[in-house]
Amino acid sequence: NAFARAVVRAGKPQVWLSVLVPFNEGEDAARVAEGITTRVDEQGSATATTDKLKITIGEDGAWSVAR
Repeated sequence: NAFARAVVRAGKPQVWLSVLVPFNEGEDAARVAEGITTRVDEQGSATATTDKLKITIGEDGAWSVAR
């Protein structure tokens, strides 16, 4: 698990991004987590990348997956 702290301000949208990656019992969870990167830009568009996928979610809700 990795957590971050955010300051919530009235009238300003706040975006949280959660990424769930299934893995096998006995597999090193830290190694799995090292393969995940995330980014949320100023407009609220989010990108999550794993070892095998790139998932993009736009601020308008449109999304895509590249394998």
